[in-house]
Amino acid sequence: MILINCNTERDSRWLSVMPAGTGIWIIHLTIHFLGQTIVLYEGSPFFLSPTSFWDVLEKHRISHILMFPNPLDEMQKRNYSPTKKLNLSLVRLATVGCSTKPKTYDFLVRSLKDSVFSPTYGNS
Repeated sequence: MILINCNTERDSRWLSVMPAGTGIWIIHLTIHFLGQTIVLYEGSPFFLSPTSFWDVLEKHRISHILMFPNPLDEMQKRNYSPTKKLNLSLVRLATVGCSTKPKTYDFLVRSLKDSVFSPTYGNS
């Protein structure tokens, strides 16, 4: 399912921003057994700086992001957008666990212009 729905390849690099003990661990295993790279991140994705989340995406050449929408909601409220110099055109973002707010969706569409965004629970 991950190969088809998320358009992944052997060299896909995933960033999972959520506690490792969540029910999403089964997806982590699937990604691992497909031979893809997974970067686990727990904690506030903007703790170090307003752009630290976006910087991690480019630094580790992340192609897919799996995260709860709550940190994205907070980034939207604080207007923590990626800088223009970052190349995030290949990023595919999937939010899980709860619905993504319309304001957050709009923020992500503006921030990740050339990327794919999949709110798996839809918009509320």
